[in-house]
Amino acid sequence: MNYFLFNREIFDANYNCSYYDINIQSIEERTNIGYGIGLIVLSIIFLCLYAPLIVVLWQPYFQQENCYRLMSIIVIIDIIAIFISGIIAGYFSIIGAVFCSSPWAMLSFGTIGLFVWIAESDLSIILAFNRCTCIISANKTSSFFDGYKTYFWVAAAFGHATIVCLTTNGLIYSSIFGVWIFNPHAGYPQTGFNFANKWQPFHNVGVAFLLAFFYIIFVANLIQKKYYSSEKSVFSKKQKPIFFQVLIVSLLNFFIALLYVYEQYFPTPKILMAVSEVGWLCIHGAPAVIYLFLNKSIRKRVINLVFKTPYMNSISPNNAAENNLSIINSNMLRSGTVTPISKTI
Repeated sequence: MNYFLFNREIFDANYNCSYYDINIQSIEERTNIGYGIGLIVLSIIFLCLYAPLIVVLWQPYFQQENCYRLMSIIVIIDIIAIFISGIIAGYFSIIGAVFCSSPWAMLSFGTIGLFVWIAESDLSIILAFNRCTCIISANKTSSFFDGYKTYFWVAAAFGHATIVCLTTNGLIYSSIFGVWIFNPHAGYPQTGFNFANKWQPFHNVGVAFLLAFFYIIFVANLIQKKYYSSEKSVFSKKQKPIFFQVLIVSLLNFFIALLYVYEQYFPTPKILMAVSEVGWLCIHGAPAVIYLFLNKSIRKRVINLVFKTPYMNSISPNNAAENNLSIINSNMLRSGTVTPISKTI
C-alpha cells in the first residue's frame, strides 16, 4: 500500500490496467475450479478445528498464563490468515480473478494478508522466547511477561506489521498461478517495474532461523535436565514422537520458505507455486491439530467443552514439558508461515 498511499505517481504508472486486456489470458486459463474448491474445503476443516480452540484459550483459566494469552491472539490471526490464503484465494481461483479484474479487492485482502503474516511471525518468535525463558528460569519469564507486559509485546508486533504494510508493496492474488504474489501483472505484459518486496526475504529467513534457534535452546535445556539433573520426568517416552514431528515440520518450513524466496528471483513452474500456496495455508492450519493432539491441557478442555465432561482445574507438572513442546512445535510450523514471495514475472 506504500505506493497507493504515498506515491500515487508510481502507483498510477505501474498498477495501471489500461495498457492490456485481461482476456489475453482467457477465463478458461485463469479459472481453476477444482483447486479453488480444494482450498476452501481445506480452510473450512482448519476453521472447524480452530472453533473450539478459540473458546477454550480465551477462558479465564488459560488467560492467567502469559503463554496462553499469546497463543489465543495468534489463533485469531491464524484464522484471519486462513480466510485470506484459503477462502479468498479459493474464491478468486474459481472466478479467475486477477489484479485488473478486482484491483481494490486485491489491494485490500493482500494488505491484510501481509499484515497477519508479519504480526503472527513476530508473535511466534515472542512465544518461542517465552517458552525458552520459562524452562530456563520462571523468574525471567515473569520479568518479561507478567501482567500487562504481554500486551506490550503484542502491541510491538502489531506496530511492526503496520509499518511494514505502510512502507512496502502488498500481495496480489493471481488465479493464473494460484498464489499470492507481489507482481500485479503476473502473466501479462510488464511495465518494467520491479514489484518485488525487498523486505520479505530477510524477514522470512530471519523468522525461520530465530524459531530454529529458540527451539535448539529449548531442546538443549530438556536434554540437560534429562542427563544432568534429577528432573528425569521432563523428557518422557511419550514426548519422543513430538521431536520426530518437529523435525518433519521444520524441514517443511525451510522448504516452503526457500521456495518462496526462489519464486521471487527465478521462473517457477505453476505446480510449485500452487504447492507454496497450499503450504502457506497448511502451516496456518496445522497448529490447530498440534494444539488438539499434543497439548493435553487444551485437548481435555476441548473435550470438556464439546462433550460436557468434568475436568479438573489443574495442569499436571508431568505434562508441562509436553505442553511446552507442543507450543514450540507449532511455532516451528509458523517459521514457514511466510506470506508468499513470488517472482516478478
